Amino acid sequence: MQKLNLKKHRAFFCVAFAVTAAAVLRQIGFQVEAPFNWLFSFFRSVIYIMLFAAWGISVCRRIIQPQVRRYLTAISALMVFWVTARTLRHLFAETPWTLRHLWYLYYLPMLFIPLLALFVALSLGKPDNFRLPKWTALLYIPTAALLLLVLTNDLHQLVFRFPEDAVVWMNEYRYGIVYFPVVGWMVLCALTALVIMLIKCRVPHSRKVLMLPFVPAAIALLYGVLYIFRLTWLRLIAGDMTVVFCLLIAAVLESCIQCGLIASNSHYDDLFDASTVAAQITDEDYQVCLSSETAVPVTGELLRRTESGPVMLEGGIRLSGAPIRGGHVVWQEDVSGEVKRLAELQDLNETLEDKNVVAREEYESEKKRLSLMESNRLYNRMQLETADKIEALCSLLAQAKANDDPEVEKALLCRMAVMGAYVKRRNNLLFVSESEKRIPGDELAWSVRESLRCLRLRNVDTGYSVELEESLSFADAVRLYDTMEMALELCMDTLSELYLKVGRNGGELFLTLIVCCQSDLSSLAGPALTVTREDQQTWELYFHFLEKAGEPA
Repeated sequence: MQKLNLKKHRAFFCVAFAVTAAAVLRQIGFQVEAPFNWLFSFFRSVIYIMLFAAWGISVCRRIIQPQVRRYLTAISALMVFWVTARTLRHLFAETPWTLRHLWYLYYLPMLFIPLLALFVALSLGKPDNFRLPKWTALLYIPTAALLLLVLTNDLHQLVFRFPEDAVVWMNEYRYGIVYFPVVGWMVLCALTALVIMLIKCRVPHSRKVLMLPFVPAAIALLYGVLYIFRLTWLRLIAGDMTVVFCLLIAAVLESCIQCGLIASNSHYDDLFDASTVAAQITDEDYQVCLSSETAVPVTGELLRRTESGPVMLEGGIRLSGAPIRGGHVVWQEDVSGEVKRLAELQDLNETLEDKNVVAREEYESEKKRLSLMESNRLYNRMQLETADKIEALCSLLAQAKANDDPEVEKALLCRMAVMGAYVKRRNNLLFVSESEKRIPGDELAWSVRESLRCLRLRNVDTGYSVELEESLSFADAVRLYDTMEMALELCMDTLSELYLKVGRNGGELFLTLIVCCQSDLSSLAGPALTVTREDQQTWELYFHFLEKAGEPA
């Protein structure tokens, strides 16, 4: 902060020295003869032109809001134009026409500077993207019209009126009717700007008013009143009205900048130096150009390594970098607490990993145990539901071993094949029902096909049709399959032809069997199974039942 104040005071002293030097040159010019008085006046004008130009460049670099920056830059350009026109008029112009029109040109900055100051006042305290309302552009119309009347005064003399016999005039003129609107418009814009500044200068939620901008404004008002009375001492000390008003206008606007009413971005280097962020700005070769007070000195090699990623320093300091225009920015972060917590988390993670390994092994063991239990349950269920068939198979096998007749042996083997296919396929239906809960129609079709294929050992002609597009429950599938197996076992010894059809009729499942055999199948008849004898060897079996309620087809 001390360094910041030193720079601000240095700029103030430079401006004060320049103004004092110009004032001294003016006083010396009163005491010397030509051509030295001309030379001192020229140097004085150059000082003011350079001073206002430098202020305009400074404003262009400091002001954040684009709109305010343009207005202030235009005001500084108008002040440079005003002093230049005054210099040309007093030091270089000779003809009456040139003298008169250079004087008319004074009113270009005199009319537009108050208007632009009004626009600046309207923009005070606004955000960076603020734009003046479109209606404010209408204010350019009366300003331009009044300027045009002044510049064309030789044609109508409505602003200044000269004697008819005047050739070279100094004070030989009177004010015309338009002069008073010109002055009134300038005063109106200036007073409106001051009123708006007074409103904007009040600190929010307080009665306190920022008084700095009103000091030069009050001096300008007092100077204007005294200048009208043409006081001799005032003309001697500050007789150059152009320079005085330009200095006071610049002082008012600069006061608004210093008070913060006009947002500026000056002293970024001091802000960076006083920042609590430990950072450094380097050039392309990682030579440090700017460093905050909290930044720890780091070698160029370490700074360069930040291109590939953050670099950890001793004490838990993380060094990170990023490219910027013309170089790089490198910042330091104290992550010692995060590093400590990360180490704790890593230890905790290792502990959890060990626990997870144990839990995973326990899970796999439990999974195997449950799988074995489920397998045992299924095997026990299959054994219970097909125990009679297995027992019958064992009996048939014993008979086949004890019999030497090939025909009898072939019949026994056929019966064993049909019964074995039944056991296999019934158990398969059980497995499918455990995983899918419903039995697809294709599964029942494959079971029927395998059972019927075994009949080829007895040269039985078979055919089948399973028309089940939708799945069915395990219990219903087993009822159909068991009924088929029961009929096959009863007529197998004398069976010559067989046709089977399974399907749906509304909400019923049905099984139709047409068999040619010499066996009596009437014993199979029951509540759901109809047995009809077509002729001596042809039987029709029709088995039907409703699907179980609550189980969709």
